[in-house]
Amino acid sequence: MKPIHIMLACGLLAFTAACETIPFEERAKAYEDQMVQRFVGKSADELVLAFGPPQSSYKLTDGRDVLQYEQKRTSTQGGESYTSFREVTRFRTETDAAGNVRTVQYTESVPVMNSSPVYTVNQNCIRRFVVASDKKVESFRWEGNACFR
Repeated sequence: MKPIHIMLACGLLAFTAACETIPFEERAKAYEDQMVQRFVGKSADELVLAFGPPQSSYKLTDGRDVLQYEQKRTSTQGGESYTSFREVTRFRTETDAAGNVRTVQYTESVPVMNSSPVYTVNQNCIRRFVVASDKKVESFRWEGNACFR
């Protein structure tokens, strides 16, 4: 493995470890609790004030509404170029004054151009709120990989 790849891997591991100091289940529960406390039992107007108009809604047969908020983010990362150096063994032939020929081995540091791989990260968060006919938020559900950090 090349030194730059080792450094990138170590950095990624450190970043991941920092994000995972609190287990996912605990972070998800804390997020759900926060959203329930903030919106459930309150007016649907609170949702609109916090998130804007919903991206979609659906009227249930019992008169309740489902309001959906969706966020999508896509980022492309990587593709950086960098130079590393590789030691190369070379040989040259030398002739001394007496006409004797000998082969001499030497090493040389040669620059090598590299680039990190390009990858795309897709993130999304879907928040669904059920709103009763009295326009109070009844329940909350979420899905995705970017609802909380």
